[in-house]
Amino acid sequence: MTPLSAAAHAAPLHLALHLTPEAFYGTVVPGPAATAPTGGKLRASAFRMPTDECTSLAANVKTLLAQHPEWEPERYGRVDIVVETLRYTPVPLELFEEDQRQELFSCCFDRREEEQIRHNVLPSCNAVAVFAADRFAAGMLLDPFPRANIYCQAAVDAEYFARLYREEEPMELCAVFNAERVHAYAYRQGSLLSASSFTSLSADDAVYFLLSLMKQHEMDLRSHTLHLAGQSELLEDAAERARKFVRFVDRVALPATEESTFSLYALQQLKNS
Repeated sequence: MTPLSAAAHAAPLHLALHLTPEAFYGTVVPGPAATAPTGGKLRASAFRMPTDECTSLAANVKTLLAQHPEWEPERYGRVDIVVETLRYTPVPLELFEEDQRQELFSCCFDRREEEQIRHNVLPSCNAVAVFAADRFAAGMLLDPFPRANIYCQAAVDAEYFARLYREEEPMELCAVFNAERVHAYAYRQGSLLSASSFTSLSADDAVYFLLSLMKQHEMDLRSHTLHLAGQSELLEDAAERARKFVRFVDRVALPATEESTFSLYALQQLKNS
């Protein structure tokens, strides 16, 4: 699997997709050699497609592809697909063997016929994220884009934070809010301690979850930092409540729009580094 530190392909266009239960987000970023039909320079674009939560992920991917007939494979030198899932587990890099990833995943989750087990290498975290991806949705995307990279959102987020705050603080907790889900990553001097996710129906639930993680890792609420990112409606309420318990709560700034996500921004920064 292509590691998250892989350099960008010398391509005319870069297509990045983020598949979440509520919506599919995408960005198209032109490379240096890309030109518009009129001869001018192409500009980056973004889109958001709400999903039909009553149908399967594969059915929504089929709709996405039907809405974008302009996605001609030869125009895209790099295609990255980020999948939001709660079914993943981090493994220390020194303990990981690719031929054992099925067994590693089965230690934490039940196996499902519609899933395929994949992994992402996180160089800055010295870890590997082993995760489940929908077999049919992945196949539909890999058919036109056989060289596409498929990433677990947790892998993208964890690697980005590890580089962003490398050795900046002794310990810290970073959390990304997506709709009603929270993905949290704990670090000690840039090294990943844990990655975990849960479904949150309220800001109080989210804060309880994050405070429990800080306690689990013996973080000091008066000196260690809680970094919060994302675009969920829960985020601002959670940040306000967290400040009642944690002295340093950092709201991670994100130059994003309604058509983009924190994870797509993080992926772009990783690929450009």
